[in-house]
Amino acid sequence: MGDDTYLKSIKMVSVPSFRPNSNFPQLCDKVTVGWDARRGRFVQATEDIPIGTVVCVEQGITVNVDQSKCYRCLKQLGDDGFAYCESCEEFYEPDAIACGDFDGLGIFKLSAHLVFSYPFLDMANLIRSNDPEIPQSAPTYLSTKDVTSVFQLTPYREIGEAFKEPPLQAAINKIVTSLEDDANWGRLEYNSRLVTFTKALRIMAERCAKNAHTIYGIDQMEAKDKKVPLGTGLFPISSIFNHSCTPNVYGFFVRNTFIFVSRGVKAGEELVDSYGVTYNQHTLQQRTYGDYLKPGSKEIEDLIVEFGKRRDAEVYTEHMFMLWKKFVENAKLRGIDYDPYLIHPYIEMVILSWNNEVECSEEEKASLLFITHRLLRNFYVGFHPVSDIIPELVDQSAKYEINQIRNTVERLIARSRSVWEHTDYQGSQKQPENKNGMTVIHN
Repeated sequence: MGDDTYLKSIKMVSVPSFRPNSNFPQLCDKVTVGWDARRGRFVQATEDIPIGTVVCVEQGITVNVDQSKCYRCLKQLGDDGFAYCESCEEFYEPDAIACGDFDGLGIFKLSAHLVFSYPFLDMANLIRSNDPEIPQSAPTYLSTKDVTSVFQLTPYREIGEAFKEPPLQAAINKIVTSLEDDANWGRLEYNSRLVTFTKALRIMAERCAKNAHTIYGIDQMEAKDKKVPLGTGLFPISSIFNHSCTPNVYGFFVRNTFIFVSRGVKAGEELVDSYGVTYNQHTLQQRTYGDYLKPGSKEIEDLIVEFGKRRDAEVYTEHMFMLWKKFVENAKLRGIDYDPYLIHPYIEMVILSWNNEVECSEEEKASLLFITHRLLRNFYVGFHPVSDIIPELVDQSAKYEINQIRNTVERLIARSRSVWEHTDYQGSQKQPENKNGMTVIHN
């Protein structure tokens, strides 16, 4: 998995360029939320939204899956054995949940965390009322911080059957018992506390089952390493975005924050996300690199990525450069013309050209660098692992600072190899030993 040093010191994810909506603070000021019988709720542009504009920044309610991350905010932890980072220590809920006792219960771990994430009075009022109905109109105000943002999500009622299972019943009893000394829950006698917590957990689980997200970091998605996610979470506002095979927004996670940027949206259009990229790998045929495949086949790009990881790829740099070009050309045949999917091949071409491993004109080098810079800026707004390095290279190239360019390219090589897990490159002379170049993004 890639090194996330560049994110470790960020206490709170923020995007300075984001302009929040007064009625929907997790959405930008260029959209509104509508409703109709066919789509339910949807996000609609009130004016043209240029490509690269941040349209949603939502800090969700999350729990860790990776035990090296903070239970609550998913920040990288130290080696002290604590379940929380310093910023999250003040938040209370039963220690058994945070320490992993209920990790085997899947979605119910997140559901229990949701129960304790909102004020007790809000939860108690909900329990005393009828189950919330799915909204049949557009909201006038909606915020993740308001518990009603969770209740308006479409529920999956069938999950109620799971509450009959002994492991879940035992977990509920353990949590309810631990709440005896709680300032709020402890005021209820045991049976009342058991009924109240169980109903609250069921309501949250019904929403999580249909709307929760599995969270992978940018480096994991780039490296296609989906073995252990950072965590799971509920993002009530982000869940309003409908999906399409022709998306006009792009979303990614930075720890517990879901960020969406515009791919270019016209006024009046609905903002729609993709169904997700398929990362299934095809069979690698070691002696052929895509020539036998029909142009426009996804397998061509898969084979190029796999060949780029091989030890002998660093010997055939000219051939590798042409293959990355072929990757971009092939993607364009599939309709992928300006997309975050192209960041990987462009960074590889920047490395090969700016490290003087291939013959390349100054104009082509500059073009590759500027395209990469634009892709990173528009789609990741500073949060991609190499987002801080590429602008430095742009500035240094304009000033023709040879020594600085060389050092920056070395840092780019080291960072990109950690992101895309080019394990075969370990030991290469091109790998700098000093990684002090791993700087932190301050937003």
